[in-house]
This record gives sequence, structure tokens and C-alpha cells, in this order.
Amino acid sequence: MIVAGGVSKATTEVLFMSRLSDGWQKGPDLPLKLGTMASVVTSDEKALILVAGHEYQTNQESTSLYKIYCANGVCHVEKMLQQLKIGRSYPVAMLIPDSLTSCT
Repeated sequence: MIVAGGVSKATTEVLFMSRLSDGWQKGPDLPLKLGTMASVVTSDEKALILVAGHEYQTNQESTSLYKIYCANGVCHVEKMLQQLKIGRSYPVAMLIPDSLTSCT
């Protein structure tokens, strides 16, 4: 389980479900203070995507996507190349099948 960002926060905390007795661990810092974003687990269940939200340093709605993933007990965060065209705070995001993306 990952908790990320918040009001004026750039931190993450990770709870490894296979090691619950270890409790919450400090995760990787986000590259900026980010809150009110959505999150989506990737279809392979190996990463969490943070979607848009409010960038507190700039006081702007974000167009950015950030991927958080863990390997060998170490978690990482990286900004994705893909971006939204319009910045959003409090977005709703979910995975959909590719067949729904071919709208005309």
C-alpha cells in the first residue's frame, strides 16, 4: 500500500503487505508537493500512477503523471513522458479497455 502527497506534501509512505510487522516505511519523495490527485494501479499490478492534482509550489492544476514502483523492497518515483492536455485537481481516473479508446 502506498500513501502519496497531500496538502503541501511531497512525501510517500509504503506498507509492504508481505511484511506488515515492519509497519509503514518512508517511500521515495515526489519531485514536488502534490495533492488532490487520483491514483490508478497499472494492469500488471506492478506500479501506481498518480494522475494530475494540485501543484502547491506553482499553485497550478497539474498535467503530469507520476509512476511509483517498488523492486527488491526499494520504491522509486518517476515522472512519465505522457501528460494531460488540461491540468486537473480532484480528477477521477480508472483503467479502461483499449476498445473504449477508439471513439470517433
